[in-house]
Amino acid sequence: MTIKPPAWCVGAVPEMKRGWVDPNSNELLVSSRFTQAQIDEFYGVPSFQTIQDMNQDPIVFALANPNPEIKPELAHKAGAKIVATGRADYPNQINNILVFPGVLKGAIDNRVSTITRKMLVQASINLAKVVTDPTSEKIIPHALDEGVCESIQSAIKS
Repeated sequence: MTIKPPAWCVGAVPEMKRGWVDPNSNELLVSSRFTQAQIDEFYGVPSFQTIQDMNQDPIVFALANPNPEIKPELAHKAGAKIVATGRADYPNQINNILVFPGVLKGAIDNRVSTITRKMLVQASINLAKVVTDPTSEKIIPHALDEGVCESIQSAIKS
């Protein structure tokens, strides 16, 4: 059995090639080897070897909590340029704590009863703009950075 990446991530960054692995079968949709497919970013459960087989400077989001699928130190050692996890004790925490306060405040202040995909996409764009000088260690703001809640809140409106 294979799965396709969700529609929202297809073409989000058109110049990048993606690998997607079904966690149930580990069958690759793109290729049996990342080097053949020239993969830049990976969605699934990355291993040290998977990261080594990717293009130079790959991006790895290991978001399982409390233990990421691969430790950031190991991912970097394998060659990952950017690593994000769901944990606050590592750089680039990707966690719902970033958006929940702003979504709730925006919904209450603007009397929004339905949160739409359009609002969430705009919230993502606004959130990305909070980091003015992104680096490999800071691609997304910390939950307590100034402007995070407001950036999300401003996207949640009728």
